[in-house]
Amino acid sequence: MKFAERLVPILFIIFCLIYFPQTFSFSPDWRSYPQVLIAILFILCVFWLMIDIYYRKSIKNNKSNIIFSRVIITTMLTLIYILTLNIVGFYVMTLIFIPTLMFFLGVSNIRLLIGVSISSVIILYILFSTFLGVSTPRGLLF
Repeated sequence: MKFAERLVPILFIIFCLIYFPQTFSFSPDWRSYPQVLIAILFILCVFWLMIDIYYRKSIKNNKSNIIFSRVIITTMLTLIYILTLNIVGFYVMTLIFIPTLMFFLGVSNIRLLIGVSISSVIILYILFSTFLGVSTPRGLLF
């Protein structure tokens, strides 16, 4: 099972190494977005692999810890989030969705809930609107 868990990030790293050089054939106006996405995917997969190799040696994989009510609540909240994005707006719904989901998953620190949600929205705004110039779903509020 350990090999299968490490196979996924290795396959993603191979994907990144194959397709990143191909983005140089795109026009300069269109190449930055896929390059940024592939670079982020590569960095996250390297971290994923490093965490799996170095830090999870002492943690045993216990499948009995899955709480199905949390899975159902997470799925329902995600569906509500997706369905209301165009109505309310991306940034407002994200400000509501992240702390709500974190609360249902067991985080009770108010400072952490507010800090993570606000910093996530600020980072998403900077990345999508400012850096990449990608428009997000606009709703009634924003």
